[in-house]
This record gives sequence, C-alpha cells and structure tokens, in this order.
Amino acid sequence: MTATPEMAQSVDTLAQLLATSTDSGNSLRVPEYQRSYAWKKRQYEQFWNDLLEFADDDSRSGSMYFLGIVVFVKSDEREILDGQQRLSTATILLTSIARFLEELGETDYAKKIIDDYVVGSSLGGDDRTYRLILNSHDRSYFRELIQDGVEATSDGTRSHTNIRGCKRFFDGKLRAWLKTDPEKPELAEQAKSVAIARAKRLAESFVYRVYVVSITAIRLNEAGYVFERLNDRGVGLSSVDLVRSWVMQRCKESDSEIILTSWGQIFQVQGRVKLDDLLRFHWIMRWGDRSDKPQHMLIKDEFTKQPPDPSYTPLQFTRELQHSASVYEELCGAKEGEIDDAYPDVASWVLELDVKPLIPLLMKLYGFEDAEHRAVVAKSAFTAFIRNRLVADQSSTSFEDVVYRVTRDIEPGRSSVKSAIDELARYTFNDSDFKRAFAARALRTQKHAKFLLRGIESYLLREASGGNNEVRLGTSAQVHLEHIYPKKPMEGHVWDRGEQWVHRLGNMTLLASKLNTKIQNQPFGKKMRYYKDSQLNVTAQLLGYESWSTDQIEDRQNWLADLALKVWPKEE
Repeated sequence: MTATPEMAQSVDTLAQLLATSTDSGNSLRVPEYQRSYAWKKRQYEQFWNDLLEFADDDSRSGSMYFLGIVVFVKSDEREILDGQQRLSTATILLTSIARFLEELGETDYAKKIIDDYVVGSSLGGDDRTYRLILNSHDRSYFRELIQDGVEATSDGTRSHTNIRGCKRFFDGKLRAWLKTDPEKPELAEQAKSVAIARAKRLAESFVYRVYVVSITAIRLNEAGYVFERLNDRGVGLSSVDLVRSWVMQRCKESDSEIILTSWGQIFQVQGRVKLDDLLRFHWIMRWGDRSDKPQHMLIKDEFTKQPPDPSYTPLQFTRELQHSASVYEELCGAKEGEIDDAYPDVASWVLELDVKPLIPLLMKLYGFEDAEHRAVVAKSAFTAFIRNRLVADQSSTSFEDVVYRVTRDIEPGRSSVKSAIDELARYTFNDSDFKRAFAARALRTQKHAKFLLRGIESYLLREASGGNNEVRLGTSAQVHLEHIYPKKPMEGHVWDRGEQWVHRLGNMTLLASKLNTKIQNQPFGKKMRYYKDSQLNVTAQLLGYESWSTDQIEDRQNWLADLALKVWPKEE
C-alpha cells in the first residue's frame, strides 16, 4: 500500500499569502512544469462577481470567503503546484484596483496595495520583490503589463491573450462605476466618491477576508498525490494535468527533477498545440485507440497494472511525450512543403482539412529514417481519407479503426511498412467505387469542395508543364470557390429543385478573384465572360458549354471524377 504523503497545512488570508517576504526575498513561484495562465472570461467574470457580491453584502461584514486550496511543493522555494490561476487572477485584480484608485487621486492607498501585495522589497533591504512569479513563458509579459503597469509586447499566445483579457475586464468593471448621466454633470463628483469607497472596500475585503488553505507537500514526487485530488476553481484539471500527477507519484525520487524539467518543456508548447490532443495522439502511437475510459485513466491503468512493466518507466514515458510534443508542434506549424521532404504536402493538407485521425500516424512516421517509407504510408493514408471519408462519406468510425491500428502497429522496416500499406489498401475504395461516389458527390462544406478542385487543378498544371512538380497552384486563400448555378439565383432563373444541384462538385469551379454578389447570382451566360478571363484549367473547361443545366453538371462531374482517379491513386 502506498503511504500517504507527508504534508504541512495552514490557513492564510490573501494578505498573509501575498505579503510574505523574507530577508532572502522569497516569492510565490509558478514552476516551469506548470501550465501557463489559462483562465478565460467565464472564469474571471465569475471570480469578479463572487468577490464583489461578498464585499458589497453588509450582512456578511464579519464573515470570511473561502477561495480554495493552494498547494506548494518544497516549502523553502514556495513553488505553487496548484492554485496559480487564482493567485494570478488575484494579482491582476489588485493591480487594477490600485491603478484605478491612483487615477482618482488616491496615490498613497494605491501605492500601499502595490508595495504590500504585488511588488515590494525584502525586509531590511531595498531590492524589489515580485510577490508572484509566473513560469518563464508568461513571466516577462505578466511582470510588465500587470505588476509594473507598463505596456508589454505579447507573443500572441493564448496565455498572453488571457492575461490581457482579464486585465481589461477588471479595468472596465471598475471604470463603469464612474459612469453618470452626461446631462447631469453635478453627479460626477458623487460617483467618484462612491467609486473610491467601493474600490477600497473591495480591496480590503479581498486581502483581509478572503482566505485559502495552504498545503505543502514535502517531497516533490509525492506532490502528485495531492495534485490529483485537488482542482483549480473554475478550470478543471485537464487529462495532461492528471497524467503528470500520476507520473510524479510513480517516479523515482532521483528522476523527479529530470521529469519536471521535461514537463516544463511540454507545457511550453501550450497555446501552439492542444495538450489534451497531444496526449491522445501519443497514446494512439504506442497503444492504439481506446475510448472506453478517459485518457488519464488509461495511462493510470498502464502505470498501475500488475505485473508492472519494468521496461516502461515514468521517466521513459515523459521523455517520449516530450519528443511527441516537439514533433506535434512542428507538424502544427506546417505549411505546404515545409514539414518533411518525404511527404511535403500531406501534413499541410491534414491540417487544412482538420483530419485529426491522421496526425498520430504522421507523428510516428516522422521518426522513420527511410524517406520513401514515410512518403508512401502518408500518401496511402491520406488517399484513404479522400476516397472513403471525404468523397464516399463513409463513417468516421471505420476510418479511425483502420488508421489507429496501422499507427499502433507500424514500425520502421520494409515488412512492417508493406503490412501497413496492404491494410490501408484493403480498406480504401477501388477505382470504380471511388469514381461512382465522386460522380454523385455534393459538398456543402466549402473548404472540402475547394480542396478537391484545387487538387485537380494542381494536377492539370503539372501535366501541362510536363510533370514539373515545382509548378504549384496558389494556397487555399488565393483561390475562390464559385458556384456556377448560384446559391441565390436571380428571379426568373431559379431551377426546379435547384437546391439539389447547387452543391454538386460539377456545379463548382475556381477563380483567382472572387466575384461580387451581384455577379455571382447571375445566370451562366452572364458570367461566362468572367470565366473566359480565368487562367485556371478547371474553369477553362466551362468554355466548352453553351448553356448550363443539370445535364452539364453531370457531364462536368464525370470529367472531374476521371481526373480524381489520377490525382488520388490507390497504392497497391
């Protein structure tokens, strides 16, 4: 039986917690392995509403408000294991109140808030001490924008957006107290006095009557035991948080520092990738798909199964997950031709169409040394998506079952790669079935229809250039989807049951410049002069028609279907 971890516990007001300052200038510190600031409007608006209601309620003047539990690890360093979202938001609110009061002439009061609870000095010294220090990703931005109150440059990541959004929300709520009827200017001074009194009452209630329970886990690897059982108010622990807690519990004491450093690197990609997706993709790469339990429970079961697997340790798991994080981050930043020379476009196509089931496979292939193997498997899997899912509209379940099984089983080597290609080929529609499905397909999702037409146009461009693979069509944003029979046809040109034909692939084409609404809705004959100006092959084909009806749509879609067989050939 696992022993209950050794812990120290205390009850602290926010004043006691935030004002803690020793001769060594210790601060409350968010360690590198913790997630960045994650609260959004729903959380900080509830935070504001609860505290304001508490501060304004005279009937509760002698009561206390419980904000939750804050967990520290290694008490000498004051590292926050749980509670950083609340403490960060508390600091943002205190600085908003202080600067609001400063604007209203309450300079000394504002300075005291900042000195005591935001940025002070160590006892017996003049060194500035930031009461709260966030992880390295948010630290400078939070320090400049919030704690120092100066303009800060964001890197555009989600946590920076959340920090600025929280500050703007609190600033806006406080300034709203000053609003008066513009036709009654004599009320402005009264509103100012009321706002000052209310802001001071909120600040004093906040620091003296709001309390937390502080728990300190003595040993680092036992902190996960506490972390798993606690929760930030408003934002639940994600699967990644819970997995980290299990890894920390099960690891050797000698491995804990290495593991936490690796987790710090994993959390650095947050904002650029979704960490819960990363965890799921990593699991699929190693164990395949399991949807019968939440992800963190599956990993927990893996680490607690009997008999245990001595070859698969928490340290090994963490290192593999860190590697997956770097690969996934690079994959998510892929542009056409920039992820891997072996499959230069597949990654960008997967991202463009949001084909998440293929991401774990691409991540696993990334580690294969043989470029030809990487290319043929990636293209085979993507062709299966095009033929079976996008065109034939087969169920996502059957596609995922095949792709996740291939992802789990494939390993470097000709035999394994051949088995993967064979399994994908058995699943993928043959030419006759694919052509039949393509010839009848209607697509309401614009990006899907545009993708298919762009693929065909790119093929025609290469053929016209003698097979030169350097010839490329512009990106999706540089071409526009045009419905030949309009979605909103002009009066007198409406087809009987036209809604059944407007989204057929044969009724769509591409243009380099988007037609204005008035031109878009005109009949075929009126739009022909714009089609004549196009340099795109799929649009030039329209010049062979003298009129436009369901017969022409069927004819054109059959032509497109024949080309689709060449654009997305089945690997055998």
